[in-house]
Amino acid sequence: MLWVTVYDTMYAMVDRDDDIKIGVRSTAILFGDSDRHIIAVLQVMTLLALYLVGRAISMGYWYYCGLWAGAGFFIYQLWLIRARDRDACFRAFLNNNYFGMAVFVGILLQYQFSRAVSIVNRIMYSRLTKKAGRRILAVRRESRQRRAAVTVRMIGRFMK
Repeated sequence: MLWVTVYDTMYAMVDRDDDIKIGVRSTAILFGDSDRHIIAVLQVMTLLALYLVGRAISMGYWYYCGLWAGAGFFIYQLWLIRARDRDACFRAFLNNNYFGMAVFVGILLQYQFSRAVSIVNRIMYSRLTKKAGRRILAVRRESRQRRAAVTVRMIGRFMK
C-alpha cells in the first residue's frame, strides 16, 4: 500500500488543479504543500518494508542490489517532482515502472543464482556421499571378509 500511495499521489499531482475544481479529494490535495515530503517518507518506508521482508525470507546480495537500484529510481522521482510541474510529475509517475522492474530483477537474479549455488552444493554433496558410500562399502566388505575368515578358522578348529 505504501508504494501504491506514492505513485497515486504523483499521478494526483498532475491533476491537482482539475481535482480542486471538480471537488475530488485526492492524496495530493490532502497532503497539501507537504506532498513531496510525505512521498519521500512513504518511499523510505517502502524500501524499509521490502528490506525487512527480504531479510525475513533470507534474500541475498542480488535482491538487495535490486533494492538499491529501486532507491536510485525513487531519488530520481523526488528530483522530478521538486517543482510540482505537471509534466515532471507525470514522468515521475511513469518512472515507477522502473522501480518495480528493479525490485523484480533483483528477486529474479537472487532466485537464479541461489538456485545455481544450490545445484553446485547438491553436486558437491553427492560426490562427497559417493566417496563416503564407497568407504562404508569397503569397510563392510572387509568386515564380512574378517568374519568369514574367523568362521573358517573356528570351523577348522572344530573339525580337528
